[in-house]
Amino acid sequence: MLDNDFFGQPREQWQARIEEIRSGGFKVCLNQGINIRTIDTEAAQALASITLRDDQFKTRRLYTAWDNIGDEQRFFAGVDTLEAAGIPPTCLLVYMLVGFDRRETWERVLYRFRKMTARGIRPFPMVFGDRKRGLPLGDANHRLAPRTLGEFQRWAIRRLYSVVPFEDYSASA
Repeated sequence: MLDNDFFGQPREQWQARIEEIRSGGFKVCLNQGINIRTIDTEAAQALASITLRDDQFKTRRLYTAWDNIGDEQRFFAGVDTLEAAGIPPTCLLVYMLVGFDRRETWERVLYRFRKMTARGIRPFPMVFGDRKRGLPLGDANHRLAPRTLGEFQRWAIRRLYSVVPFEDYSASA
């Protein structure tokens, strides 16, 4: 379903769409994402009542985003609300904007990334600007200095984090 703000419409309208999906027995892919920062119990229960799928319609998946480190509390409150309704974090694919915030460092990017993977969430980095660009280190490991946002994106999307830490990842291997 191509709707970049499903719950942004009046409540009675999204409720009607949920009922239409439910009564029709439709499988739905909300790959443009929901705004997890504003999800409430009723919306989470509505989502849990329909068949959510990934863009291949193979796996149970719900898409959302965490772009701003300052939204951490609201983001995880939404994750908790979804989980209480029956949508576990392992069903979430989270778009993760990287390279946009001028204050962003490798430390901040990896902090968001690791917070999500610790909960079983699948991060999906979306690079803003030049993929060949790196980031300042902050307090992060000096081995990250030569790394690029494109390498980070490739490492994350291919789920290589389950095999090798980003600090040890070799894009040429």
